[in-house]
Amino acid sequence: VLAHARRGDIAYAADKQSSALLGALRRMRLLRCELVVVVHNGPRSRWTRWWMGGADALLSLGEAIAERNTRALTRSALPMPWGPGLSSPVYQRVVSAPEPSWDFVAAGNTNRDYGILEEAAAQRGLSGCIVEAGTARIIDRGAVVDTHAIDGYPDLVRMIRASRWVVIPLADPDRLSGLTEAADALALETPMIVTHSALFPYAAEGIVRVELGRADALGDALVAMRPKMTGLGEVALGTNMDVYASRLAEVFDSVGISDGRAPAPR
Repeated sequence: VLAHARRGDIAYAADKQSSALLGALRRMRLLRCELVVVVHNGPRSRWTRWWMGGADALLSLGEAIAERNTRALTRSALPMPWGPGLSSPVYQRVVSAPEPSWDFVAAGNTNRDYGILEEAAAQRGLSGCIVEAGTARIIDRGAVVDTHAIDGYPDLVRMIRASRWVVIPLADPDRLSGLTEAADALALETPMIVTHSALFPYAAEGIVRVELGRADALGDALVAMRPKMTGLGEVALGTNMDVYASRLAEVFDSVGISDGRAPAPR
């Protein structure tokens, strides 16, 4: 980016980990292009706060995390309507899938407490799948019966469509996590159970929140009647990739060069 960026270009980083050096260079005025960064969770060090001062715009996924990041950074962090790409072929291929045959599916590599989910499944004799680092653990009536690699992302989407619930059991509810899995659930209108977190940006009839570390509460939610799914679809209509892209274009316009002398942003 440093070698090729021109004045008027915009560098967009989807997470702060990949943009620290760019932010530092921008702050020292060694990077000519504008810098837009998505901040998933707030800064934990003075170094992070310093280089973020070089960004031209800071974005956050949801109102609550944007407010927290604004306080931590003492500058505005804009909330963004992040959600699924509703027109993606990966979802369209499984729309006509049969009725769910599993009680649950859970997927994700960071900030998860799968031990509590396995405990709840064992207590209630439930069946489902836990996907972590591309490997699926199949649970049948409370016991792990098979472990195998999944066949790419479409395979995971089919698993979600074949489950009564998507479960997002967080290890630390004070960290924003699980939004990719939530986006899949929204797109497929599959109800979800999440560990209660003030940072989780979605609320709908099809989203059930449970207390941290409570296997009994998680088990109760898993065996409860499956709620109506229309609420999830309504959420997805307001928070999806088309809406996000439109808002992002507005952000790019707001930080772009508009004096008529610089080349158009690319």
